[in-house]
Amino acid sequence: MPPEAAYWLTSAFSGLTMGICALALGRYSEAVGHLRTGLDGLPAELRDAPWTWEHKDALRRAAEAV
Repeated sequence: MPPEAAYWLTSAFSGLTMGICALALGRYSEAVGHLRTGLDGLPAELRDAPWTWEHKDALRRAAEAV
């Protein structure tokens, strides 16, 4: 587990990045998996953070493309 100051070095945050990349590559099913796992793995206090809109929108677009 990373130190608290490096909270973004978790598998949840990595999944969000991988999901955005997979979506850009047209790998929609893979994007859905990464984004769902990433969003679900965020700490409760971050799940509705304003910056998550990008990932939620990406998940919606990927799911619609599957």
